[in-house]
Amino acid sequence: MQPIFFVPFFEDKPWGGNRLAELYGKYPSGIRIAESWELSAVQYRQTCVRAGLYVGYTLKDLYRAEPGLFGTKTPYFPLVIKLLDVTGRVPISVHGGGVKSDADQTDGAYVIEAGPEAWLKSGTRLSGTFELFRAMADGAVEDSAYEIPVKAGDSFLTPPGVPHAIGGGQVVYQIASPLRESTLIGDMETPSDRELEKAFEAFRFGVSLAPEIPTETAPGITRLLETELFSLEKIDAVEPVEQTCGSVFTAYTALSRGALQTGDRAYTYNGGDTFVIPAGGESYRLVGGVLLKATPR
Repeated sequence: MQPIFFVPFFEDKPWGGNRLAELYGKYPSGIRIAESWELSAVQYRQTCVRAGLYVGYTLKDLYRAEPGLFGTKTPYFPLVIKLLDVTGRVPISVHGGGVKSDADQTDGAYVIEAGPEAWLKSGTRLSGTFELFRAMADGAVEDSAYEIPVKAGDSFLTPPGVPHAIGGGQVVYQIASPLRESTLIGDMETPSDRELEKAFEAFRFGVSLAPEIPTETAPGITRLLETELFSLEKIDAVEPVEQTCGSVFTAYTALSRGALQTGDRAYTYNGGDTFVIPAGGESYRLVGGVLLKATPR
């Protein structure tokens, strides 16, 4: 059993910065990176295998060619994992507004780093679609949202239809379905009829977000998020942590340096590395570092 490491796809957006370069040296410095797509089979934003037997494969091609590595049944790779540098402000948006299920439209987030001014806005004080229409026309939807401070270690689930925006200086791990569809509602200058239709169809009144309550499930292991689509755990391997391969793959994103040991082999991971443990392999040990472990359902 060998971990499969991936090369991310970088995306520049106005709210990005240079924190990913500063935190994780593998990122290109001097370029404003907003989103690092760590694990993705989404067209035009695919990640590739970095080394080993499958070097050069895109995740999409590997998933098709070697389904036994993953153990899942969906015709598409079921997760998208990103690292976000929110130096500026991510405009308010909603997920959904289509025919996909609620599970597909739910995403999870874990705050790796937060500045003193970091914030999350969600929900709305608006009371109906007429007020929403006026607020969208005036660019005032975000002004109607509730704001809460955010700190490192917070984790959130964002269900479909809940308006949300983030800003104030954060580095965030995000996990979602590749089927998730988001509609910006805060910065629409000339929205199309379809964009307006999706926003109104998805929008939920009377719901806002709050940090999830973490649960320690074993020494060094904390359950952060649990959904129909995935689970997310934080592993602090200051003391070695034993892990067993399951019937489906697991995806790790390392936040600091350590090593994975299996049999007489050891594989080093650095902060910012994302790698997959194939399904059905032998047990292994994580030694050193902090990692986020995502498991599909």
